[in-house]
Amino acid sequence: MDPSTGPKKRPNRVVRAAENARTMGAATAIPSMILIGLLGGYFLGAWLERRYGHAPWLSFGGLVLGGVVSVRKVVEVLRQEQRRARAADESKKPRRNP
Repeated sequence: MDPSTGPKKRPNRVVRAAENARTMGAATAIPSMILIGLLGGYFLGAWLERRYGHAPWLSFGGLVLGGVVSVRKVVEVLRQEQRRARAADESKKPRRNP
């Protein structure tokens, strides 16, 4: 490495590939979160029904609760991705010297 050029920067294609992988990870995590939340809520409600005998209300309530929790988590993930994208855009803007 030549000291006059400083540290090497990553090639643009590597940076783009990393950004694409992160986006794909978030895109595949969202449906998984929704599915797991709904199924988890339903099965928790079904278990409570068997235990306390309030069919079908506890299954339905668990399904609704699982859906609400899933949507909240999805919104949280989307906000994090939005903040990350804004930070990446800000770092790409040219800086003005005062």
